[in-house]
Parts: sequence; structure tokens; C-alpha cells
Amino acid sequence: MRALSYTRPWAELVVGGFKDIENRPWTTDYRGRVLVHAAKSWDHEALDFAEIVEAQLGRNLGVRDVPRAAADHPTGILGTVELLDICSVTIDPRRSCRCSPWAVDGQHHWQLGNFRRFAAPIPCRGALGLWRVPADIAAAIEREVARG
Repeated sequence: MRALSYTRPWAELVVGGFKDIENRPWTTDYRGRVLVHAAKSWDHEALDFAEIVEAQLGRNLGVRDVPRAAADHPTGILGTVELLDICSVTIDPRRSCRCSPWAVDGQHHWQLGNFRRFAAPIPCRGALGLWRVPADIAAAIEREVARG
């Protein structure tokens, strides 16, 4: 089982289905289910940026309803998303991309879909990169996924 760690509240924006692009400086051949891990770190500007993107989209995604306090955002594995594809157009500075308002020039745009939040976060330490969860955590996640 593969996972990506996110600074909070980015993990919430991803698993909640608000953010459909993950910008990373690297790419991968992997496609499929990815666990969304919320790290202990906090980005104070993330929700303000998310509101700007929401306005650019011209529709209410509910970003304003996301809690603003770090204490309201749990750590651990919050749920899953599916890595559908990766757009690398803007790695070439002469090109631009219209994947999503979330797409940042100069990054690989990981296109996400099929967002699923778990009933409760599953405690787990994070890691850098696209990492594999320990076997005991994977078993707990399998049980959560089986519950539907």
C-alpha cells in the first residue's frame, strides 16, 4: 500500500475532494490507490490559497467550511485517493498547463480522483516520497476499506 504525506491542512483539502491536483517536483510510473497521510506540520497559508483557487474555479467547493485551527485537523492516515495520471507539461518552461487551477508551473501535476475519507484517522508516522505503510497499518486499512 502506497502513501503520500501532506502538511496539514493540505491532507484535508485532498481527502475532502477539494484539491484534484498534487504538485510534486518528481514523477512516478505508479497509478492507483494512494493513502493520504496528514503530517504534524501545518501550513498557515494553505486555506487562504485554497479560497483563491475556489474563486478561480467559480464555484463553491466548501473550502470556507474547512476548520482554520490546526487542532481541528488530525494527523495520521485520513483516507485514500486514486492517482489517475500525471501531467508533466510545465516541466518545460515554454509550455503552460490547464490541468486545474491547483496546477503549479514547473511541477508534475498528479491528477487525483475517487476521494474517500475514513471514518476515523489511522495513526501512522509519515515519510518522504511515495512510501509503503507498515504491514500492521496496512491490515488496519484493509479492514477499514472492507467496511465500505
